[in-house]
Amino acid sequence: MIYNIFDFHFVNQKTQYISRTMHPFKAYKVNLFLAPVFILMLIICSCNMDLHNNKNVFRYNEDGQLTSLDPAFARTQPNTWLVNQIFNGLVQMGDRLEVLPCIARYWELDETQTIYSFHLRNDVQFHYDDYCKGRIVTAQDFKYSFERLTDKKLASPGAWALAMVMKDKEKNSIGFEAPNDSLFIIKLKQPYAPFLRLLTQSYCCVVPRESVLHWGNDFRNHPVGTGPFTFFLWDEGVKLILHKNKNYFEKDSLGKPLPHLDAVSISFIDNKLAAFLAFTKGELDFFNGLESNFKDEVLHKDGTLKPKYKDKFTLQSVPYLNTEYLGFLADDTSSLAKSSAVSDINFRKAVSFAINRNELVSYLRNNIGTAASRGFTPLGFPLLDQFKVQGYSYNLDSANYYMKKAGLDNKKTILPLYTIQQYLDIAVLLQNQLSKIGIDLKIEVNQNSFNRGLMNKGKALFFRASWIADYPDPENFLGVFYSKNFCPDGPNYTHFKDAQFDSLYERSVSETNDSLKYIDYARMEKIIISKAPVVSLFYDKTFRLIQNNIGDMHPNPQNMLILKHAYKN
Repeated sequence: MIYNIFDFHFVNQKTQYISRTMHPFKAYKVNLFLAPVFILMLIICSCNMDLHNNKNVFRYNEDGQLTSLDPAFARTQPNTWLVNQIFNGLVQMGDRLEVLPCIARYWELDETQTIYSFHLRNDVQFHYDDYCKGRIVTAQDFKYSFERLTDKKLASPGAWALAMVMKDKEKNSIGFEAPNDSLFIIKLKQPYAPFLRLLTQSYCCVVPRESVLHWGNDFRNHPVGTGPFTFFLWDEGVKLILHKNKNYFEKDSLGKPLPHLDAVSISFIDNKLAAFLAFTKGELDFFNGLESNFKDEVLHKDGTLKPKYKDKFTLQSVPYLNTEYLGFLADDTSSLAKSSAVSDINFRKAVSFAINRNELVSYLRNNIGTAASRGFTPLGFPLLDQFKVQGYSYNLDSANYYMKKAGLDNKKTILPLYTIQQYLDIAVLLQNQLSKIGIDLKIEVNQNSFNRGLMNKGKALFFRASWIADYPDPENFLGVFYSKNFCPDGPNYTHFKDAQFDSLYERSVSETNDSLKYIDYARMEKIIISKAPVVSLFYDKTFRLIQNNIGDMHPNPQNMLILKHAYKN
Protein backbone atom coordinates (compact mmCIF):
# COMPACT_ATOMS: atom_id res chain seq x y z
CA MET A 1 0.00 0.00 0.00
CA ILE A 2 1.38 3.40 -0.92
CA TYR A 3 0.67 5.57 2.07
CA ASN A 4 0.32 8.72 0.00
CA ILE A 5 -0.13 11.18 2.83
CA PHE A 6 2.80 13.53 2.58
CA ASP A 7 3.89 16.02 -0.05
CA PHE A 8 7.57 16.85 0.58
CA HIS A 9 8.86 20.35 -0.12
CA PHE A 10 12.46 21.09 0.87
CA VAL A 11 12.68 24.80 1.63
CA ASN A 12 16.19 24.90 3.15
CA GLN A 13 18.82 22.58 4.53
CA LYS A 14 17.38 22.37 8.04
CA THR A 15 13.62 22.48 7.65
CA GLN A 16 11.14 20.46 5.67
CA TYR A 17 7.42 21.18 5.24
CA ILE A 18 5.01 18.30 5.23
CA SER A 19 1.43 19.10 4.20
CA ARG A 20 -1.69 17.05 4.75
CA THR A 21 -3.21 15.40 1.73
CA MET A 22 -6.08 17.49 0.31
CA HIS A 23 -5.47 20.15 2.98
CA PRO A 24 -4.77 23.57 1.45
CA PHE A 25 -4.41 25.41 4.72
CA LYS A 26 -2.02 23.61 7.11
CA ALA A 27 1.63 22.66 7.09
CA TYR A 28 3.93 21.22 9.69
CA LYS A 29 7.66 21.67 10.20
CA VAL A 30 9.78 18.55 10.60
CA ASN A 31 13.52 18.36 11.14
CA LEU A 32 15.30 17.26 7.97
CA PHE A 33 17.04 14.43 9.77
CA LEU A 34 13.64 12.77 10.27
CA ALA A 35 13.07 12.55 6.50
CA PRO A 36 14.55 9.01 6.23
CA VAL A 37 12.02 7.83 8.82
CA PHE A 38 9.13 9.05 6.70
CA ILE A 39 10.66 7.65 3.51
CA LEU A 40 11.15 4.28 5.22
CA MET A 41 7.52 4.34 6.30
CA LEU A 42 6.44 4.96 2.72
CA ILE A 43 8.57 2.05 1.49
CA ILE A 44 7.17 -0.31 4.14
CA CYS A 45 3.61 0.70 3.38
CA SER A 46 4.13 0.30 -0.36
CA CYS A 47 4.49 -3.45 0.17
CA ASN A 48 0.76 -3.62 0.81
CA MET A 49 -2.25 -2.68 -1.30
CA ASP A 50 -2.43 0.79 -2.84
CA LEU A 51 -5.43 2.36 -1.10
CA HIS A 52 -5.64 5.19 -3.58
CA ASN A 53 -5.75 2.91 -6.61
CA ASN A 54 -7.91 0.19 -5.09
CA LYS A 55 -11.51 0.92 -6.05
CA ASN A 56 -12.97 -0.98 -3.10
CA VAL A 57 -11.74 1.41 -0.43
CA PHE A 58 -14.25 3.62 1.38
CA ARG A 59 -12.87 7.12 1.99
CA TYR A 60 -14.27 9.69 4.38
CA ASN A 61 -13.03 12.70 6.29
CA GLU A 62 -13.21 13.29 10.03
CA ASP A 63 -13.20 17.00 10.86
CA GLY A 64 -13.71 16.38 14.61
CA GLN A 65 -10.98 15.40 17.05
CA LEU A 66 -10.36 11.66 17.28
CA THR A 67 -8.86 11.05 20.72
CA SER A 68 -8.94 7.28 21.19
CA LEU A 69 -9.76 3.95 19.53
CA ASP A 70 -10.41 2.34 22.91
CA PRO A 71 -14.17 1.64 23.28
CA ALA A 72 -14.01 2.64 26.96
CA PHE A 73 -13.39 6.20 25.74
CA ALA A 74 -15.88 6.28 22.85
CA ARG A 75 -17.55 9.43 24.12
CA THR A 76 -17.57 11.60 20.99
CA GLN A 77 -18.89 10.93 17.51
CA PRO A 78 -15.39 10.67 15.91
CA ASN A 79 -14.37 8.07 18.51
CA THR A 80 -17.66 6.16 18.27
CA TRP A 81 -17.64 5.97 14.48
CA LEU A 82 -14.19 4.37 14.41
CA VAL A 83 -14.77 2.10 17.41
CA ASN A 84 -17.89 0.70 15.74
CA GLN A 85 -15.82 -0.46 12.78
CA ILE A 86 -13.27 -2.26 14.97
CA PHE A 87 -15.33 -3.67 17.88
CA ASN A 88 -18.58 -5.48 18.71
CA GLY A 89 -20.74 -5.89 21.80
CA LEU A 90 -23.31 -8.33 23.09
CA VAL A 91 -26.11 -6.60 21.16
CA GLN A 92 -26.43 -3.95 18.46
CA MET A 93 -28.95 -1.36 17.35
CA GLY A 94 -30.95 -1.83 14.15
CA ASP A 95 -31.89 0.95 11.72
CA ARG A 96 -35.34 1.11 13.33
CA LEU A 97 -33.92 1.38 16.85
CA GLU A 98 -34.61 -2.26 17.65
CA VAL A 99 -32.11 -4.19 19.78
CA LEU A 100 -30.59 -7.03 17.72
CA PRO A 101 -28.25 -9.91 18.56
CA CYS A 102 -24.55 -9.48 17.91
CA ILE A 103 -21.98 -11.60 19.78
CA ALA A 104 -24.87 -12.76 21.95
CA ARG A 105 -27.03 -15.12 19.90
CA TYR A 106 -29.97 -14.55 22.26
CA TRP A 107 -30.69 -13.52 25.85
CA GLU A 108 -33.12 -14.22 28.67
CA LEU A 109 -34.49 -12.04 31.47
CA ASP A 110 -35.61 -13.66 34.72
CA GLU A 111 -38.91 -13.09 36.56
CA THR A 112 -37.44 -10.37 38.78
CA GLN A 113 -36.45 -8.42 35.65
CA THR A 114 -32.95 -7.99 37.12
CA ILE A 115 -30.91 -10.93 35.78
CA TYR A 116 -29.90 -11.05 32.11
CA SER A 117 -28.42 -14.25 30.69
CA PHE A 118 -26.59 -13.80 27.37
CA HIS A 119 -25.83 -16.88 25.29
CA LEU A 120 -22.79 -16.19 23.13
CA ARG A 121 -21.78 -17.28 19.66
CA ASN A 122 -18.80 -19.63 19.50
CA ASP A 123 -17.42 -18.42 16.17
CA VAL A 124 -16.35 -14.85 17.00
CA GLN A 125 -12.61 -14.24 16.84
CA PHE A 126 -10.54 -11.33 18.06
CA HIS A 127 -8.37 -9.68 15.45
CA TYR A 128 -4.93 -11.23 15.28
CA ASP A 129 -2.09 -9.63 17.21
CA ASP A 130 0.99 -10.99 18.96
CA TYR A 131 -0.81 -11.23 22.30
CA CYS A 132 -4.28 -12.74 21.79
CA LYS A 133 -3.45 -14.32 18.39
CA GLY A 134 -6.98 -14.18 17.01
CA ARG A 135 -8.54 -16.48 19.58
CA ILE A 136 -12.28 -17.11 20.12
CA VAL A 137 -14.22 -14.66 22.32
CA THR A 138 -15.61 -16.13 25.55
CA ALA A 139 -17.87 -14.96 28.37
CA GLN A 140 -14.76 -14.32 30.47
CA ASP A 141 -13.78 -11.63 27.95
CA PHE A 142 -17.04 -9.78 28.52
CA LYS A 143 -16.63 -10.12 32.29
CA TYR A 144 -13.16 -8.58 32.02
CA SER A 145 -14.30 -5.84 29.60
CA PHE A 146 -17.23 -4.77 31.78
CA GLU A 147 -15.23 -4.85 35.01
CA ARG A 148 -12.57 -2.77 33.27
CA LEU A 149 -15.20 -0.24 32.17
CA THR A 150 -16.39 0.22 35.76
CA ASP A 151 -12.88 0.39 37.25
CA LYS A 152 -12.37 3.86 38.74
CA LYS A 153 -8.65 3.69 37.92
CA LEU A 154 -9.51 3.64 34.20
CA ALA A 155 -11.75 6.71 34.62
CA SER A 156 -13.84 5.82 31.59
CA PRO A 157 -16.52 8.38 30.67
CA GLY A 158 -18.75 5.38 29.88
CA ALA A 159 -18.73 3.84 33.35
CA TRP A 160 -22.21 5.28 33.96
CA ALA A 161 -23.61 2.85 31.36
CA LEU A 162 -23.23 0.04 33.91
CA ALA A 163 -24.24 2.05 36.98
CA MET A 164 -27.36 -0.10 37.48
CA VAL A 165 -25.31 -3.31 37.83
CA MET A 166 -25.39 -4.87 41.32
CA LYS A 167 -22.35 -4.22 43.52
CA ASP A 168 -21.42 -6.10 46.71
CA LYS A 169 -18.99 -3.92 48.66
CA GLU A 170 -18.40 -6.56 51.34
CA LYS A 171 -17.36 -9.17 48.80
CA ASN A 172 -15.79 -6.52 46.57
CA SER A 173 -17.63 -7.96 43.57
CA ILE A 174 -19.77 -6.68 40.72
CA GLY A 175 -22.78 -8.43 39.20
CA PHE A 176 -20.97 -10.00 36.23
CA GLU A 177 -20.66 -13.79 36.00
CA ALA A 178 -19.20 -16.15 33.40
CA PRO A 179 -20.21 -19.71 34.43
CA ASN A 180 -18.79 -21.07 31.18
CA ASP A 181 -17.37 -19.85 27.87
CA SER A 182 -20.74 -19.27 26.23
CA LEU A 183 -22.85 -17.85 29.07
CA PHE A 184 -22.48 -14.32 30.42
CA ILE A 185 -24.76 -13.12 33.24
CA ILE A 186 -25.44 -9.55 34.37
CA LYS A 187 -27.29 -8.84 37.63
CA LEU A 188 -28.93 -5.45 38.20
CA LYS A 189 -29.73 -3.67 41.47
CA GLN A 190 -33.35 -3.24 40.35
CA PRO A 191 -35.38 -3.52 37.14
CA TYR A 192 -34.14 -1.01 34.57
CA ALA A 193 -36.10 -1.08 31.31
CA PRO A 194 -33.56 0.77 29.07
CA PHE A 195 -30.68 -1.55 30.05
CA LEU A 196 -30.50 -3.53 26.79
CA ARG A 197 -30.37 -0.28 24.84
CA LEU A 198 -27.52 0.89 27.06
CA LEU A 199 -25.56 -2.21 26.03
CA THR A 200 -25.70 -1.16 22.35
CA GLN A 201 -23.31 1.69 23.14
CA SER A 202 -19.69 1.51 22.00
CA TYR A 203 -18.54 1.61 25.62
CA CYS A 204 -19.84 -1.94 26.06
CA CYS A 205 -17.73 -3.60 23.36
CA VAL A 206 -15.55 -6.59 24.19
CA VAL A 207 -11.73 -6.30 24.37
CA PRO A 208 -9.04 -9.00 24.84
CA ARG A 209 -7.45 -8.92 28.29
CA GLU A 210 -3.95 -9.90 27.15
CA SER A 211 -3.72 -7.13 24.53
CA VAL A 212 -5.06 -4.47 26.91
CA LEU A 213 -2.62 -5.50 29.64
CA HIS A 214 0.30 -5.39 27.23
CA TRP A 215 -0.48 -2.00 25.71
CA GLY A 216 -1.90 -0.29 28.79
CA ASN A 217 -2.80 3.30 27.96
CA ASP A 218 -1.49 2.76 24.44
CA PHE A 219 -4.40 0.44 23.70
CA ARG A 220 -6.02 3.68 22.45
CA ASN A 221 -3.84 3.43 19.32
CA HIS A 222 -3.32 -0.34 19.22
CA PRO A 223 -6.95 -1.52 19.25
CA VAL A 224 -7.82 -5.20 19.00
CA GLY A 225 -11.48 -6.03 18.58
CA THR A 226 -13.82 -8.39 16.75
CA GLY A 227 -15.38 -5.92 14.30
CA PRO A 228 -15.71 -5.96 10.51
CA PHE A 229 -12.47 -4.01 10.06
CA THR A 230 -9.04 -4.40 11.63
CA PHE A 231 -6.76 -1.59 12.66
CA PHE A 232 -3.79 -0.97 10.35
CA LEU A 233 -2.36 2.52 10.85
CA TRP A 234 -3.13 5.80 12.59
CA ASP A 235 -0.98 8.87 12.03
CA GLU A 236 -2.84 11.21 14.35
CA GLY A 237 -4.38 14.22 12.67
CA VAL A 238 -3.29 12.99 9.24
CA LYS A 239 -4.52 9.52 8.24
CA LEU A 240 -6.15 6.40 9.65
CA ILE A 241 -6.48 3.13 7.75
CA LEU A 242 -8.54 0.03 8.51
CA HIS A 243 -8.42 -3.27 6.62
CA LYS A 244 -11.14 -5.82 6.00
CA ASN A 245 -11.51 -8.48 8.71
CA LYS A 246 -11.48 -11.68 6.66
CA ASN A 247 -12.62 -13.71 9.66
CA TYR A 248 -15.67 -11.59 10.49
CA PHE A 249 -18.64 -13.61 11.75
CA GLU A 250 -21.67 -11.73 10.35
CA LYS A 251 -23.18 -12.29 6.90
CA ASP A 252 -25.49 -10.23 4.71
CA SER A 253 -29.08 -11.13 3.80
CA LEU A 254 -27.85 -13.34 0.96
CA GLY A 255 -25.51 -15.27 3.22
CA LYS A 256 -22.36 -13.59 1.92
CA PRO A 257 -19.59 -12.75 4.41
CA LEU A 258 -19.30 -9.17 5.64
CA PRO A 259 -17.77 -6.69 5.13
CA HIS A 260 -17.84 -6.06 1.38
CA LEU A 261 -15.23 -3.29 1.44
CA ASP A 262 -11.51 -4.08 1.40
CA ALA A 263 -10.48 -1.10 3.49
CA VAL A 264 -11.52 2.21 5.02
CA SER A 265 -9.34 5.31 4.67
CA ILE A 266 -9.98 8.32 6.90
CA SER A 267 -8.44 11.77 6.41
CA PHE A 268 -8.49 14.59 8.96
CA ILE A 269 -9.23 17.85 7.18
CA ASP A 270 -10.42 20.15 9.95
CA ASN A 271 -11.88 22.69 7.53
CA LYS A 272 -15.43 21.64 6.64
CA LEU A 273 -15.53 23.57 3.36
CA ALA A 274 -12.24 22.05 2.19
CA ALA A 275 -13.61 18.58 2.98
CA PHE A 276 -16.80 19.34 1.07
CA LEU A 277 -14.80 20.44 -1.97
CA ALA A 278 -12.81 17.21 -1.77
CA PHE A 279 -16.09 15.30 -1.71
CA THR A 280 -17.45 17.13 -4.79
CA LYS A 281 -14.24 16.23 -6.64
CA GLY A 282 -14.82 12.55 -5.86
CA GLU A 283 -11.86 12.32 -3.48
CA LEU A 284 -14.19 11.27 -0.65
CA ASP A 285 -17.10 8.81 -0.74
CA PHE A 286 -19.08 10.32 2.14
CA PHE A 287 -19.70 13.74 3.70
CA ASN A 288 -21.49 14.41 6.98
CA GLY A 289 -22.84 17.58 8.58
CA LEU A 290 -24.48 20.78 7.36
CA GLU A 291 -22.50 24.03 7.54
CA SER A 292 -23.97 27.51 7.19
CA ASN A 293 -21.18 28.75 4.90
CA PHE A 294 -22.11 26.39 2.05
CA LYS A 295 -25.65 25.16 2.77
CA ASP A 296 -27.19 27.52 0.19
CA GLU A 297 -24.71 26.26 -2.39
CA VAL A 298 -26.00 22.72 -1.97
CA LEU A 299 -29.64 22.96 -0.87
CA HIS A 300 -32.85 24.71 -1.78
CA LYS A 301 -34.73 26.26 1.15
CA ASP A 302 -37.00 23.21 1.21
CA GLY A 303 -34.03 20.94 1.95
CA THR A 304 -33.70 19.32 -1.48
CA LEU A 305 -30.48 19.17 -3.48
CA LYS A 306 -29.90 21.82 -6.13
CA PRO A 307 -29.85 20.62 -9.78
CA LYS A 308 -26.07 20.83 -10.19
CA TYR A 309 -25.62 18.18 -7.46
CA LYS A 310 -28.80 16.13 -7.83
CA ASP A 311 -27.30 13.57 -10.22
CA LYS A 312 -23.84 13.55 -8.71
CA PHE A 313 -24.55 12.18 -5.24
CA THR A 314 -27.31 11.15 -2.84
CA LEU A 315 -28.64 13.11 0.13
CA GLN A 316 -29.67 11.10 3.20
CA SER A 317 -31.71 13.10 5.71
CA VAL A 318 -33.79 11.34 8.37
CA PRO A 319 -34.89 12.33 11.90
CA TYR A 320 -31.85 12.38 14.16
CA LEU A 321 -32.13 11.78 17.90
CA ASN A 322 -30.82 15.22 18.77
CA THR A 323 -32.68 18.17 20.28
CA GLU A 324 -31.20 21.66 19.92
CA TYR A 325 -32.34 23.85 22.78
CA LEU A 326 -31.83 26.89 25.00
CA GLY A 327 -31.53 26.30 28.73
CA PHE A 328 -32.39 28.56 31.65
CA LEU A 329 -30.78 28.27 35.06
CA ALA A 330 -34.05 27.28 36.79
CA ASP A 331 -32.50 26.80 40.24
CA ASP A 332 -34.63 28.07 43.13
CA THR A 333 -31.59 28.00 45.42
CA SER A 334 -29.24 29.94 43.13
CA SER A 335 -28.64 33.58 44.06
CA LEU A 336 -27.59 34.19 40.45
CA ALA A 337 -30.93 32.90 39.12
CA LYS A 338 -32.97 34.68 41.81
CA SER A 339 -31.49 38.03 40.81
CA SER A 340 -32.53 37.52 37.19
CA ALA A 341 -35.79 37.31 35.26
CA VAL A 342 -35.00 33.66 34.39
CA SER A 343 -36.28 32.60 37.83
CA ASP A 344 -39.82 33.61 36.74
CA ILE A 345 -41.76 30.86 34.93
CA ASN A 346 -43.80 33.54 33.14
CA PHE A 347 -40.64 35.09 31.69
CA ARG A 348 -39.41 31.69 30.51
CA LYS A 349 -42.77 31.05 28.83
CA ALA A 350 -42.62 34.46 27.15
CA VAL A 351 -39.25 33.58 25.63
CA SER A 352 -40.63 30.23 24.43
CA PHE A 353 -43.56 31.90 22.65
CA ALA A 354 -41.42 34.70 21.15
CA ILE A 355 -39.15 32.41 19.11
CA ASN A 356 -40.14 31.60 15.55
CA ARG A 357 -38.74 28.11 15.17
CA ASN A 358 -40.03 27.61 11.62
CA GLU A 359 -38.12 30.70 10.53
CA LEU A 360 -34.97 29.39 12.19
CA VAL A 361 -35.18 25.98 10.54
CA SER A 362 -36.02 27.42 7.13
CA TYR A 363 -33.50 30.27 6.96
CA LEU A 364 -30.58 28.82 8.87
CA ARG A 365 -30.98 25.09 8.27
CA ASN A 366 -32.64 24.92 4.83
CA ASN A 367 -35.23 22.67 6.49
CA ILE A 368 -32.65 20.11 7.63
CA GLY A 369 -34.48 19.80 10.94
CA THR A 370 -38.02 20.10 12.30
CA ALA A 371 -39.32 23.01 14.40
CA ALA A 372 -39.76 21.82 18.01
CA SER A 373 -43.52 22.05 18.47
CA ARG A 374 -43.84 19.48 21.26
CA GLY A 375 -41.63 18.58 24.22
CA PHE A 376 -37.92 17.99 24.67
CA THR A 377 -37.81 14.46 23.23
CA PRO A 378 -37.22 14.59 19.45
CA LEU A 379 -39.05 12.84 16.65
CA GLY A 380 -38.28 9.18 16.11
CA PHE A 381 -40.23 7.51 18.92
CA PRO A 382 -43.62 6.51 17.42
CA LEU A 383 -45.07 5.37 20.76
CA LEU A 384 -44.52 8.86 22.17
CA ASP A 385 -45.79 10.60 19.04
CA GLN A 386 -49.27 9.14 19.57
CA PHE A 387 -49.81 11.24 22.73
CA LYS A 388 -49.55 14.46 20.67
CA VAL A 389 -47.98 16.47 23.48
CA GLN A 390 -48.34 20.16 22.61
CA GLY A 391 -45.34 22.39 23.19
CA TYR A 392 -44.71 26.03 22.30
CA SER A 393 -45.16 27.69 18.93
CA TYR A 394 -44.53 31.24 17.76
CA ASN A 395 -47.17 33.61 19.18
CA LEU A 396 -46.24 37.22 19.95
CA ASP A 397 -49.54 37.90 21.70
CA SER A 398 -48.90 35.05 24.13
CA ALA A 399 -45.29 36.19 24.57
CA ASN A 400 -46.39 39.71 25.48
CA TYR A 401 -49.08 38.31 27.80
CA TYR A 402 -46.48 36.37 29.82
CA MET A 403 -44.06 39.31 29.84
CA LYS A 404 -46.89 41.32 31.44
CA LYS A 405 -47.53 38.53 33.99
CA ALA A 406 -43.85 38.66 34.85
CA GLY A 407 -44.14 42.42 35.37
CA LEU A 408 -41.73 43.09 32.51
CA ASP A 409 -44.02 44.64 29.90
CA ASN A 410 -42.82 47.97 28.55
CA LYS A 411 -39.44 47.35 30.16
CA LYS A 412 -36.10 46.57 28.56
CA THR A 413 -34.86 43.26 29.98
CA ILE A 414 -31.22 42.28 29.49
CA LEU A 415 -30.60 38.56 29.03
CA PRO A 416 -27.11 37.08 28.41
CA LEU A 417 -26.89 34.09 26.04
CA TYR A 418 -23.80 31.87 26.22
CA THR A 419 -22.96 30.17 22.95
CA ILE A 420 -20.07 29.22 20.65
CA GLN A 421 -18.98 30.58 17.27
CA GLN A 422 -20.55 27.68 15.38
CA TYR A 423 -24.03 28.77 16.48
CA LEU A 424 -23.61 32.52 16.26
CA ASP A 425 -26.07 32.72 13.34
CA ILE A 426 -28.78 31.17 15.53
CA ALA A 427 -27.96 33.59 18.35
CA VAL A 428 -28.25 36.62 16.07
CA LEU A 429 -31.64 35.47 14.78
CA LEU A 430 -32.85 34.92 18.35
CA GLN A 431 -31.58 38.37 19.29
CA ASN A 432 -33.78 39.91 16.62
CA GLN A 433 -36.84 37.85 17.55
CA LEU A 434 -36.63 38.50 21.29
CA SER A 435 -36.19 42.24 20.78
CA LYS A 436 -39.84 42.31 19.67
CA ILE A 437 -40.96 41.68 23.27
CA GLY A 438 -38.44 43.99 24.90
CA ILE A 439 -35.65 41.51 25.60
CA ASP A 440 -32.12 42.71 24.88
CA LEU A 441 -30.19 39.51 24.19
CA LYS A 442 -26.49 39.94 24.95
CA ILE A 443 -24.60 37.30 23.00
CA GLU A 444 -21.55 35.88 24.78
CA VAL A 445 -19.43 33.85 22.32
CA ASN A 446 -16.91 31.59 24.06
CA GLN A 447 -14.87 28.48 23.49
CA ASN A 448 -16.90 25.31 23.95
CA SER A 449 -14.85 24.23 26.99
CA PHE A 450 -15.42 27.59 28.72
CA ASN A 451 -19.16 27.48 28.05
CA ARG A 452 -19.32 23.91 29.32
CA GLY A 453 -17.50 24.97 32.47
CA LEU A 454 -20.05 27.72 33.15
CA MET A 455 -22.90 25.27 32.64
CA ASN A 456 -21.29 22.66 34.91
CA LYS A 457 -20.84 25.21 37.69
CA GLY A 458 -24.38 26.59 37.39
CA LYS A 459 -23.03 29.97 36.25
CA ALA A 460 -24.81 30.22 32.89
CA LEU A 461 -28.18 31.95 33.19
CA PHE A 462 -29.17 31.24 29.59
CA PHE A 463 -27.25 28.96 27.24
CA ARG A 464 -27.50 27.21 23.89
CA ALA A 465 -26.99 23.45 24.01
CA SER A 466 -27.94 20.19 22.34
CA TRP A 467 -28.71 16.71 23.61
CA ILE A 468 -27.83 13.77 21.38
CA ALA A 469 -29.12 10.37 22.48
CA ASP A 470 -26.47 8.14 24.05
CA TYR A 471 -28.96 5.32 23.53
CA PRO A 472 -32.34 5.38 21.77
CA ASP A 473 -34.92 5.71 24.53
CA PRO A 474 -36.95 8.80 25.57
CA GLU A 475 -35.66 8.19 29.10
CA ASN A 476 -32.25 9.38 27.87
CA PHE A 477 -33.75 12.81 27.09
CA LEU A 478 -36.01 13.04 30.12
CA GLY A 479 -33.10 12.19 32.41
CA VAL A 480 -31.75 15.65 31.57
CA PHE A 481 -34.35 17.01 34.03
CA TYR A 482 -34.06 14.45 36.83
CA SER A 483 -32.98 16.22 40.01
CA LYS A 484 -30.38 13.56 40.90
CA ASN A 485 -28.65 14.33 37.59
CA PHE A 486 -27.57 17.85 38.57
CA CYS A 487 -24.39 18.86 36.80
CA PRO A 488 -21.50 18.32 37.04
CA ASP A 489 -22.44 14.74 38.04
CA GLY A 490 -25.15 14.52 35.38
CA PRO A 491 -26.68 16.34 32.40
CA ASN A 492 -29.20 18.49 34.33
CA TYR A 493 -27.55 21.83 33.45
CA THR A 494 -30.71 23.82 34.21
CA HIS A 495 -30.85 22.47 37.80
CA PHE A 496 -34.55 21.85 37.25
CA LYS A 497 -36.24 20.08 40.17
CA ASP A 498 -39.82 18.85 40.45
CA ALA A 499 -41.02 16.16 42.85
CA GLN A 500 -43.78 14.87 40.57
CA PHE A 501 -41.39 14.66 37.63
CA ASP A 502 -38.82 12.75 39.71
CA SER A 503 -41.48 10.29 40.88
CA LEU A 504 -42.66 9.60 37.32
CA TYR A 505 -39.08 9.25 36.10
CA GLU A 506 -38.16 6.72 38.78
CA ARG A 507 -41.28 4.68 38.06
CA SER A 508 -40.73 4.72 34.30
CA VAL A 509 -37.19 3.31 34.40
CA SER A 510 -38.45 0.21 36.20
CA GLU A 511 -41.53 -0.25 34.02
CA THR A 512 -41.16 -3.00 31.41
CA ASN A 513 -44.63 -2.49 29.90
CA ASP A 514 -44.11 0.00 27.05
CA SER A 515 -47.74 1.17 27.08
CA LEU A 516 -47.53 2.21 30.74
CA LYS A 517 -43.99 3.54 30.43
CA TYR A 518 -44.83 5.88 27.56
CA ILE A 519 -47.82 7.27 29.46
CA ASP A 520 -45.34 8.38 32.15
CA TYR A 521 -43.00 9.75 29.49
CA ALA A 522 -45.82 11.92 28.10
CA ARG A 523 -46.69 13.17 31.59
CA MET A 524 -43.07 14.14 32.19
CA GLU A 525 -42.98 16.03 28.89
CA LYS A 526 -46.05 18.02 29.95
CA ILE A 527 -44.40 18.98 33.23
CA ILE A 528 -41.32 20.24 31.39
CA ILE A 529 -43.51 22.29 29.07
CA SER A 530 -45.49 23.79 31.94
CA LYS A 531 -42.37 24.75 33.95
CA ALA A 532 -40.34 25.82 30.86
CA PRO A 533 -36.75 25.25 32.07
CA VAL A 534 -35.72 24.96 28.41
CA VAL A 535 -36.74 26.30 25.02
CA SER A 536 -36.71 23.43 22.52
CA LEU A 537 -35.65 24.98 19.19
CA PHE A 538 -35.64 22.13 16.68
CA TYR A 539 -35.34 18.39 16.33
CA ASP A 540 -32.36 17.62 14.18
CA LYS A 541 -32.08 15.62 10.96
CA THR A 542 -29.05 13.87 9.55
CA PHE A 543 -27.29 15.51 6.62
CA ARG A 544 -25.26 12.92 4.75
CA LEU A 545 -24.03 13.06 1.18
CA ILE A 546 -22.93 9.82 -0.47
CA GLN A 547 -21.37 9.22 -3.86
CA ASN A 548 -23.75 7.41 -6.19
CA ASN A 549 -21.45 4.40 -6.54
CA ILE A 550 -21.86 3.57 -2.83
CA GLY A 551 -24.54 1.00 -2.01
CA ASP A 552 -26.23 -0.48 1.06
CA MET A 553 -25.29 2.36 3.37
CA HIS A 554 -28.43 3.26 5.29
CA PRO A 555 -29.08 6.32 7.46
CA ASN A 556 -30.24 5.79 11.03
CA PRO A 557 -31.72 7.99 13.81
CA GLN A 558 -28.47 7.91 15.80
CA ASN A 559 -26.40 8.97 12.79
CA MET A 560 -24.05 6.06 13.38
CA LEU A 561 -21.61 5.23 10.61
CA ILE A 562 -22.20 1.59 9.71
CA LEU A 563 -19.89 0.35 6.95
CA LYS A 564 -20.04 -3.43 7.26
CA HIS A 565 -22.86 -3.68 4.67
CA ALA A 566 -21.58 -0.94 2.35
CA TYR A 567 -20.10 -1.67 -1.06
CA LYS A 568 -18.70 0.30 -4.01
CA ASN A 569 -19.78 -0.30 -7.59
